[in-house]
Amino acid sequence: MSPEVTISLRPAQPEDEHQLARLAELDGATDPLEQPAIIAEEDGVVRAALSLRDGRVVADPFAATMDLVELLELRRRRLDARRRWMRSPRPKAA
Repeated sequence: MSPEVTISLRPAQPEDEHQLARLAELDGATDPLEQPAIIAEEDGVVRAALSLRDGRVVADPFAATMDLVELLELRRRRLDARRRWMRSPRPKAA
């Protein structure tokens, strides 16, 4: 990846179903990703996606996606930690 590349991570939307199916097919996956999912785009092109339900990843095998997958996995860990924190009991104010 060159420094001029723009990377974005975002939640998958219903209109992304075609892109997710295309990625799954390119990646040789037999099933599309379970939703909800997050998507990694490189200069506006969907290159990889990760299911927040089961952690499964699909990625474009014709592009360098290792760093994108690592970013998706990091984002998933951050989201999981935030959910755990939001569910944890809060001490009552005195």
